[in-house]
Amino acid sequence: MGELGSRQPVRGRLARWALAPVAAVALVVSVVVPQVPSHAATSSPEAHPARKAVLTGAQAPPGARRPRPQLGPALLGGPPTAQFQITFDAGFQANPAAEAAFQAAVNIWASEIVSSVPIRVTARLSDLGFSGGSFPVGEGGPSDVIMHFPNQPNPNVAYPLALANALAGAEQEPTNSCNCEIETQFNGNGNVPWYFGTDGNVPGSSFDFETVVLHELGHGLGFGVSDMTVSGGQGSYSFPAIWDAFTKTTGGTPILSFPNPSAQLAAALTTDQGVVFDGPHTDAAGGPAHLFTPPQWLQGTSYAHLDQRGVLGAPSTGTDFYPDGSIEGLMRPLVFSGEAYHSPGPLTLGMFQDMGWGISAGSTGTTTTTTPGSTGGTGTLTGTAYKGAKAKATKVIPGATVLVNGAPVATTGSSGTFSVVEAPGTYNEAVTVAGRACHANTKKGPTSVPVSVSSGSVSQVVWFCKRA
Repeated sequence: MGELGSRQPVRGRLARWALAPVAAVALVVSVVVPQVPSHAATSSPEAHPARKAVLTGAQAPPGARRPRPQLGPALLGGPPTAQFQITFDAGFQANPAAEAAFQAAVNIWASEIVSSVPIRVTARLSDLGFSGGSFPVGEGGPSDVIMHFPNQPNPNVAYPLALANALAGAEQEPTNSCNCEIETQFNGNGNVPWYFGTDGNVPGSSFDFETVVLHELGHGLGFGVSDMTVSGGQGSYSFPAIWDAFTKTTGGTPILSFPNPSAQLAAALTTDQGVVFDGPHTDAAGGPAHLFTPPQWLQGTSYAHLDQRGVLGAPSTGTDFYPDGSIEGLMRPLVFSGEAYHSPGPLTLGMFQDMGWGISAGSTGTTTTTTPGSTGGTGTLTGTAYKGAKAKATKVIPGATVLVNGAPVATTGSSGTFSVVEAPGTYNEAVTVAGRACHANTKKGPTSVPVSVSSGSVSQVVWFCKRA
């Protein structure tokens, strides 16, 4: 495998990455692709090879509490809003259980994002090495990033190929080195203790294959895709990407405003907890999103994941924005054994929306349906979020984030009690506080529930939330 920090214009290079809320009300959303400003292509698309990302795995520390799996809500019905076409290599073809787990992850993303253009993915299962400490469990990213395509929202930056196709409404690069939009590779070393089940019941010493696939597909769709690098005390990039257009220091300085190359850019990219991804949809989901920027630059890991404390050179001190078991745990740089994340999380979906992806009304694994027999009118979804495990007026939490079908919604009400008026239908409702999922009806209840609305109805869910 080539040096991750190299800048050779070789398509298909793979760099390694590692993997890791509030009263609820429901909202009906249509499945539509967001309208974006139309920019006529000034020339044929300009392609650049994309840096890839690596997910690192490590055994959970002895005695560590196993976090509750983040599985995402059950599918309520309806067609997917994106189509994936997967090409498996011989390693996958010899392991049907791995293929099934891969397809389960694909099904989640197919219900999250909107694209009228099929997304082609290559999947390889081969030896990426193994050690008793930490080791790569998966690698992935776009085959290319491109500029100068129809309907490009920001004409000054490059977009991951799958997103560019979705925005243009047509395939922009029908043939390339892999004849695909996304390249992925997973560790087939026989010493890696994989769990190929799709129920999230991962043994404490095993690694959830579906989680790793979901993570790497996220990179292929655009999460963390950037040409940024740090070498010899200088930060630099050959071209700006849509990811970079939303990043800034915690002091408010846009990353793309630093000289290129420069020591100032290097310093920004290697300041622990010093960079955030900030956009309107991200903010609505509880952002800005804090990125992983440890003091020592790690190509394929730094600046391309959500923050995680005490791993891969990052200090254990500082705010633990996305702790183990967080609803936002999927896109952290390291995944521990025994963890399962089968949902991108509302923050990641907000980041995808800011970059230009359409998000399905059935996001986070659900699809909006119409309640049989409903003939119009509206109903009301209400909810209250409480601290801890008991419903007491003195323990109501103000300012909770309400998610309907995986997306944050505007609500009316105050002091922790919320209300939303919606058309008849079936919705998935969830609530978070400071990135932590709340539980419906009891302190150990589900983290999301389906709620039906009919004309004139009032539905109420009580949510119990741990302190942040």
